[in-house]
Amino acid sequence: MLAAPAAQRIWRQCSRGTTLRHLSKAAKKGRQPEQADAAASQPSVQTIPVNYLKDGQDPVVMTNEHYPEWLRCLTLKNMTELNTKGYDNLTLEELRRYWQLASRRKIKESNADTHL
Repeated sequence: MLAAPAAQRIWRQCSRGTTLRHLSKAAKKGRQPEQADAAASQPSVQTIPVNYLKDGQDPVVMTNEHYPEWLRCLTLKNMTELNTKGYDNLTLEELRRYWQLASRRKIKESNADTHL
């Protein structure tokens, strides 16, 4: 009598897509130690995959010392950063960015209301 419920349990597990441990395939082996050492010894060069030319190469990402100082100032602030600074304390460029983001948000809300 015990064999039938056990068989039913195994059948339910297999029919759900799960495999039993003794029926599943053996695990694949990972990298061999000599391959792992070779990969670790290669210098890591980071590139950005933006090349669209057939014979071109991707640009290499350099350290921060190789880029000009003004490049770090180009990050645009989001609405949360501008709100925490306070409307009265914003510079002229920050006010322009604030109104640009506010207008964008208003347009998105208006579009969301019309498509319901």
